[in-house]
Amino acid sequence: MPGPRDLFAAALQEGQAGRLRSSRDLVRRFLAEAGPELAEEIGMARKLLAATRLSEKASELNGSGRFAEALAAAEDALKANDRSAAAWYHRAYALDELGRDDEAVASYGRAVELAPDYESAWNNRAALLCALKRYEESLMCWDRLITLHPGEGRFLDRKAKALHAMGRVEEAVDLTMKALEDPAFAAEYDKGSKDLLAAMGVAPVELNRSAERLERQTSARPVPPETKSWMDKARDFLTQRSPEAMAGALSAAEKALELAPGHPLALYFKGVALWGLGRACESSRTMTAFKAGAWANMPKEVEIADDILRTFRGAGVPTGPVDPDAERRIDEAYSKYESVQKPDAAFCSAVLGLYRGHPNAWYSMAQCLAASGKKVEAAACFLEAGRLIPEFSEAWTRGSVLLLDLGRTAECLDAALKGLASAPEADPNHAKLRSLKVTCLIKLGRTDEGLAEVDAMLADPSLDPKLREALALAKSSFRADPGANVVSQEKLKELGGLG
Repeated sequence: MPGPRDLFAAALQEGQAGRLRSSRDLVRRFLAEAGPELAEEIGMARKLLAATRLSEKASELNGSGRFAEALAAAEDALKANDRSAAAWYHRAYALDELGRDDEAVASYGRAVELAPDYESAWNNRAALLCALKRYEESLMCWDRLITLHPGEGRFLDRKAKALHAMGRVEEAVDLTMKALEDPAFAAEYDKGSKDLLAAMGVAPVELNRSAERLERQTSARPVPPETKSWMDKARDFLTQRSPEAMAGALSAAEKALELAPGHPLALYFKGVALWGLGRACESSRTMTAFKAGAWANMPKEVEIADDILRTFRGAGVPTGPVDPDAERRIDEAYSKYESVQKPDAAFCSAVLGLYRGHPNAWYSMAQCLAASGKKVEAAACFLEAGRLIPEFSEAWTRGSVLLLDLGRTAECLDAALKGLASAPEADPNHAKLRSLKVTCLIKLGRTDEGLAEVDAMLADPSLDPKLREALALAKSSFRADPGANVVSQEKLKELGGLG
């Protein structure tokens, strides 16, 4: 099962990628589980937690237009942890707004150096470079975004515009045509793209008709002038963060939606306000609708919406409608669970009494039961968390380990296979689940299958070196003496990195 060191490594990774809430939660779990032998890591974790809080503060200050204060908060975060990609990102954002362009470009560069998949940092760096007419430098950023989102027309189109500005018109047209192969982009590609094609005498008839039809539909429903005023009010209320302000933000966003139904920014403000009020079910539906209609220039809002929806997923909050009584119980269970940092067994029982579809409550209950030696009950709770969220690899892994300890090998194999079905190869638990699979196959007498799985793991160049060494040793020992005790429970736990 993932130990404190695994939690600490995952917290660092999440923080560098800008996923601050996830990083903070992992740090808290690490601090709750770490012993005195990890004194150095504990000190680093406390610094990381301080940096995360300061990065979140910088994000809030940037969102409310207080850029000088945001810059100070981001720099304080970097003093605590200079490898925080999120802190570099928020520093860059503030510098950009303060007109310190070269410093902003450099800070965005540091953010993506630390977190190569940090979409918002790549996007903002590319946009800033284009605004500074440094188009050649922007191409690398657009290429990275295209790699992260293969086939998405919006990034292909932005690179095309940079190429066009550099005078590389034929390449720009080819890329724009490729962007138009994306149906979502083709339905709403902007006037600049059409002008670029028209300048070269290119007119994809059906795509033009689709875009013109969308324009006619939009012009038939003009956005009332009052809409922006109501959205500005919603934004202002959200910066205040009190329950009264959240209620004000919700009212303002709903007014904006009355005037401009489906407007993505108004939906976003409404979703955030509902989340702040603890109305999780309605917020989940609203954020899902926002993501479906979000514009290409909303990467930050989409990132926050994804973060909120991940939190809802962990609480089992549905994205579709439910009956009012169920919605009340789900909302209450969500708010109750989120109100504490370290839930105990009685608390988890109370949450599950409200709503049994709460995966995180099942997982926390399992941790409490395992800590008190109740392995049978703990295993069942881990597996229920995995059933509710099939890609919850840590739940499958910890449940499988307990089943192995209990001698329930066939059930352990079934759980490990279910975890593997949803865990991507990049998941830290993927190799552990495969090792558990090997363990179970050999213990069940299916030796050839188990050793074939070992061979497949050893052929993977990305396999952890320590696990590779342990697997190779076990394989050679077993080949030399099939009766040797190389498949004892303790040895197999060690093989999976689970000891």
